[in-house]
Amino acid sequence: QKNDAAALEYFKQVIPESSFYKEAMVRAVIILESQNKAQEALDLAQVAIQKRPDITEFYDVVASLLTSIDRK
Repeated sequence: QKNDAAALEYFKQVIPESSFYKEAMVRAVIILESQNKAQEALDLAQVAIQKRPDITEFYDVVASLLTSIDRK
């Protein structure tokens, strides 16, 4: 869990122009979900869409999170 917190901070620092941005944001969302922070994960994914609307995987992530949140 300590490693997850450190990794999360590093992933959040990746700039949108980086070729690693998509992977970093998806991994950050997975960590937040595993910590039962679905709303924070959703917020992060929505910011990622604002910064890089061309990365279609972010839309899938948001849809998945919305479904997950609705079930709770």
